[in-house]
Amino acid sequence: HGIMASNYWLSSQRKHWLFDQKKFAESNSKDKALYSEEDIKRLRVYFAYYIQRIARQLNLRQRVAATSIVYWKRFYWRYSFVEFDPALVGATCVFLASKTEESMVRPESIVNECKALRDLSPFAYGPQDLVQTEYYVLQALESHLIIFHPYRSLPLYLSNANMQDFIEPAWKFVNDSYLTDVHLMHKPHTIALAAIYMAAFTVKDSDINKWFADLNVNLNEVGQVCNEILSVYELWNANFEKTCRDMLSQIQTNLKKKK
Repeated sequence: HGIMASNYWLSSQRKHWLFDQKKFAESNSKDKALYSEEDIKRLRVYFAYYIQRIARQLNLRQRVAATSIVYWKRFYWRYSFVEFDPALVGATCVFLASKTEESMVRPESIVNECKALRDLSPFAYGPQDLVQTEYYVLQALESHLIIFHPYRSLPLYLSNANMQDFIEPAWKFVNDSYLTDVHLMHKPHTIALAAIYMAAFTVKDSDINKWFADLNVNLNEVGQVCNEILSVYELWNANFEKTCRDMLSQIQTNLKKKK
């Protein structure tokens, strides 16, 4: 495990935010009375995708988008969509991650990008709302803000396996892994290895199995991550975005009634 950053093993991520299936199932607890597991999963995928798009519009590094998504997913382990608007929390997580990843973006700029993304069923918030919501996000995260990502170990593994030419497809699979919930249930290096495994299948004649056999890793876990990423591709059908938009506007309407 020399490749894995040694301080990951001492991190809050490993100690407090690495869940098994049972603990992860506590996510979105109050939404389960209103929505099916499938619908909740859909909306979780949709918002990860939406956060990636906002970060791209703001020219933020991939790492900032990744950190924002992990913050958002952790937040909804504690809370539910029926309590906090996922669009507002998403924007707030981008704001917070831009600070922790030292790429500070003003809340005004984030709000402008959210308003420009028409599929957020009009984004009805201002900069001040992000600043206020940040307090709840920090509380939900217990101020554990340092996130370890698979991007760090990916190039190291690839050079170790003498497979540097796989970097592009592998990087894409790591990006796609953020649409799933694997970052709350698996270690970063496991996710990097799953991305390499999937990338190997996009390139013919790769003898990846021998290299994997020599590694001291749990292949069962690597397989679970691959399956999660594949399941997102299956979920993303023609009606995907419309279904999510309808759910979001229903959630927002109900939140307004509560106020």
